[in-house]
Amino acid sequence: MNRNWRIQLVLWVLLVGLLAALPTGAQEETAEAAVALRVARVDTAAFPQINVYLAAANPLQPLPDELVGLRLREGDEPVTELTAANVAVGLDLIFVVDANDSITNLDGNSQLTRLEKVQRSVLRFATEFMDAQGRDRISVIVPDETRENGRFLLQNVTTPGDVVEGVLAYAPASVTATPLAAMLDQAITQLAQQENDDGRFQAILIFTDGAQLDRQLDFVALTAPAQVANIPIFAAILGARADPNEIDNVMQLAGPSGGDYLHMPEPEATDPFYTLWQQQRSQAQITFTSAQRRSGAYTLAVFYGDIAATAAYDLVIEPPTVSLLLQPGSVLRRAANADDTVADLTPMSLPLPLVVTWPVGAPRALTAVTLLLDGEPFFTLPQPEPDANGSLLLAWDLRTVTAGAHELIITVTDELGLTASTEPVLVTLLLELPPTPVPTAIPEPTRVSAETAVTTVVTDNPALVGIALGLLLLLAALLWLQRRRQQRVTMVNMAQELADIIAPDPLAARQEVAAEAFKGGLFQRLAVIGVGDRNQQFGPFLKRTAVKLDRAVFGDDVVNQRTRGDHAAPRGQGGDDLADVFGRGRGDRDD
Repeated sequence: MNRNWRIQLVLWVLLVGLLAALPTGAQEETAEAAVALRVARVDTAAFPQINVYLAAANPLQPLPDELVGLRLREGDEPVTELTAANVAVGLDLIFVVDANDSITNLDGNSQLTRLEKVQRSVLRFATEFMDAQGRDRISVIVPDETRENGRFLLQNVTTPGDVVEGVLAYAPASVTATPLAAMLDQAITQLAQQENDDGRFQAILIFTDGAQLDRQLDFVALTAPAQVANIPIFAAILGARADPNEIDNVMQLAGPSGGDYLHMPEPEATDPFYTLWQQQRSQAQITFTSAQRRSGAYTLAVFYGDIAATAAYDLVIEPPTVSLLLQPGSVLRRAANADDTVADLTPMSLPLPLVVTWPVGAPRALTAVTLLLDGEPFFTLPQPEPDANGSLLLAWDLRTVTAGAHELIITVTDELGLTASTEPVLVTLLLELPPTPVPTAIPEPTRVSAETAVTTVVTDNPALVGIALGLLLLLAALLWLQRRRQQRVTMVNMAQELADIIAPDPLAARQEVAAEAFKGGLFQRLAVIGVGDRNQQFGPFLKRTAVKLDRAVFGDDVVNQRTRGDHAAPRGQGGDDLADVFGRGRGDRDD
């Protein structure tokens, strides 16, 4: 006995040692490998990026917090780079109330009817387990007034308040046998047909006493569509106890569909279901970049330990569609300044609005957009970024473009290397350059005669002519005064010289003779009185007198003098002329 005990002790020690020697990671991986996975959905909207959502295949066993050792294959090729994250996707739940004649019973010492317990159970879910962000969709089906079909007391309610209000307002008019088959069929159809693009967890919970289910339901007919739609059916058995026949009845619904049952003597008894579903709200999102470049049907496989989950999906890989929102026509470039060149003309650029659309509504990154001008690349814009509507605005630089008609085509290239082009648009460019300046010719001077010049000046400038005439008159007066002064000086000198000739006596005598000369008497006497030997002096004196006075004193007459004999007798003409000279000179020039 003692020996056997020692052997058993040694064996237990060895077993514990082996378990302790296992790496912690290996233990966790082995435990997690027991969790079955299903592919809830494959999202290709952001292709080439693909998102795969994983959920627990067993409705009773949620996903672990982390999936260690997860592997992925796209077709036959392994995916080497992927990311994993937990995301909340919400729940689709339908509560079915089997409000038969036992729904108003009080069980044991309870102060609540079965209906009140059902109501409080649903209220507990709404207030303590329902998603506050509105991700959950809650429906409640009860018998209708005719008891021939079911009706939705609540349908796809997303807020806890609406659930509470709707459940508290329920009060059946009668409590008889329920159309439970029709009510369950409504629930299964609702979930199966409801749009579930995000692959959220779906389930049905039936509140029933379970005693009459085998007489009310065709279990196989009901569970078959639930299995196809992957909809588990859960059951809460009402009453003070759960009898074996009741358990057997509800398990014919829950077992085939993947659900479960529990006994609900009190409202909080359903909390384990609610906790399980709350955990099922979370899914694992696996993201990778697809290597596919052609449209078609593809498969992927997710491996977690020894368990594999597969999914099929379709890809539509087409290039985008691009449109150039520019009407054909002419563009006129004008000069703003006289010295503008072709590069200075305005406008200098032309806007080219584009719209890029995608076949399946999932935009991909663009790697380049190219403007083809008359079939040749004009410019390329790398990494363009259209807005959320696919709009993109380019600018066509016109400064180096020649005048004339040009064909415009724009080509875009996406990250997959697929290209698309716009329809050709014809644009005619017109250039309006400033006129070339012509050198101004310098006119040759026109020769104008003196008479014409004077006439022009007189005609065009009457005031100037008046001023000129005034100046001329002033100049003439000044010249006249000056000449008069000169003549007076000359006459005084001549008179003095004559006095010297006639009477070269003392000074007083000469002055007297000169004075008489200005009175005119002396020259009359000269005409009749002989001057003796002074004739030789008087002839030259007369000549000088004529020159100094600048007048024709003697005209063409010749003054004949006798230089011999006792008397010198000038001719009468000569005497008259001399007297006339001095007389006129005196008369005309005296003031």
